[in-house]
Amino acid sequence: MKVNQKKQSPIYVVVALVLVGIIFLVTRTESTIVVREDYIKISGFYGREIQGEEINSVSLEETIPKIVRRTNGIGLGSIQKGNFRLENIEKAKLYLHSKEGPYILIDTNKEVLIINYRDSEKTKGVYEEILSVLNQ
Repeated sequence: MKVNQKKQSPIYVVVALVLVGIIFLVTRTESTIVVREDYIKISGFYGREIQGEEINSVSLEETIPKIVRRTNGIGLGSIQKGNFRLENIEKAKLYLHSKEGPYILIDTNKEVLIINYRDSEKTKGVYEEILSVLNQ
């Protein structure tokens, strides 16, 4: 029995468009950061939990090194999420939602994490929260 390929084509197109839409919506969702006294948890795509003893330093920067290469991640305009190689930083995990600073840099034993939000005040607030918990 022959299946009519013309009837199946629209189904594949619809499924592909739905998947692209879901990926677009998920990547646009800003990462949630939970700060506790012994760890920082970043949720969402490429989320991770960082134990307090892994953290070498935390800083707030207006610029970040140039992105050299995306090694495993998503890049959609100003949204950059995943594993990247930057100038002078071999392993970086980015959670960026804006091309403008400020940026939170968390230097760990394994990699550098860089986070920012569309709202710079939110970025500054998360940075202050991280500092207040880590400095206890």
